[in-house]
Amino acid sequence: MSVTRAELLLRFLRSTPWADAKRHPLSGDASGRRYERLHGGPAPALLVDAPPPEDTPLFVRMARWLSANGLLAPTILAVDEAEGFLLVQDLGDDLLASLCSREPLCESQHYGKAVDELVRLQAAPLPDFLPPYDDTFFLFEIGIFVDWAAQSLPLPVRQDLVDRWRHVLPVAQTGVDVVVHRDFHALNLIKAGDRFAVIDFQGARIGPAAYDLVSLLVDARRDVEEATIACASDRYLRARQDLDPLAFSAACAVMSAQRTTKILGLFRRLAKRDGKPGYLPLLPRVQQQLAQALGHPSLEAIRHWHAEHGFGS
Repeated sequence: MSVTRAELLLRFLRSTPWADAKRHPLSGDASGRRYERLHGGPAPALLVDAPPPEDTPLFVRMARWLSANGLLAPTILAVDEAEGFLLVQDLGDDLLASLCSREPLCESQHYGKAVDELVRLQAAPLPDFLPPYDDTFFLFEIGIFVDWAAQSLPLPVRQDLVDRWRHVLPVAQTGVDVVVHRDFHALNLIKAGDRFAVIDFQGARIGPAAYDLVSLLVDARRDVEEATIACASDRYLRARQDLDPLAFSAACAVMSAQRTTKILGLFRRLAKRDGKPGYLPLLPRVQQQLAQALGHPSLEAIRHWHAEHGFGS
C-alpha cells in the first residue's frame, strides 16, 4: 500500500521539534510548492512542501551559499531533500510590496535598500553549482510565449519571433556574469532589520547583471513609481561603476522585453494547463511593460513583430 504525501509530511514533522506545532496554510505561488506557518514550536518556522521536480537540494545549497556570502536568507531548520520537505526560518510578513503599500511615500527608500542587496548579491564570488542563464535558456523561455500565447499563429510566424530574439539577445551581455536570482522582486524580499532578506531563490542561475534589476523594477504584480525606478537605477549604477551606462540601459531593455514576453506565456500556461487563472488579470500590466521595453532601438525587430501579431491570445 502506497504512502500518501500527507503521511510523508507528517512523518517528516514528527522527526522535528515542531511535531506538535499548529499548522496554518499560506497562499501559494506560481510553483508547485505549498507553505504552512507553524505556531507552537521552538522557533518561528515555515513548512515547505516542495514535491519533485521542485529542486529542494538546490534551495538548501543556495540558502547556505547566500548566508556564507553576507546575504540574508532563511535558515534551514530541517530538511528531507529526497521527498522535498523543509522547515525554514519564518522571517515574517514585511515583504517589500507590503511595506510600500503601507508606506507609499517611502517606496523609493525601500527600493534603494533592495538595490543594495542586489549589489551585494552581484559582488559575491560565483558558485560552482549554478547552471548558466544564457541565450539558449532565454530562447527556451521565449518558447513559453510561443507555445502558450501565440499558439494560434502559423508555425513560421512563431519561429520568426524566436529567430528575431536570437539576434537581439547578445545585447544583454554587458559586464561580467553574476548570480541571477531570476525573481528578485517585491514579493521575494522581506525586511530584516535595516536590510532585506531574499527568498524563493531555487531558480538561481549565472547570467547577465541587468536581469535582476529589471525583475525588481519591472514588476508584473505592482506598479513601481517612475521616480522610484529612476532613483533605484541611479543608485545601482553608482554602485556598479564597472558598467557602461548606455550599454547597460540597452541590456535592461532587452532583459525587460525577454522577461515580460516569458511572463505573458507563463501566466497563460498557469491558467490553461495548471488551473491557476488568478494571474490573468495581471496580463494588461505586463503587456504595457513589454510595449514600453520594445521602444528601445535595439528591439526594433521584436517591436515590428508584435505590431503585426499582438501580445498573444
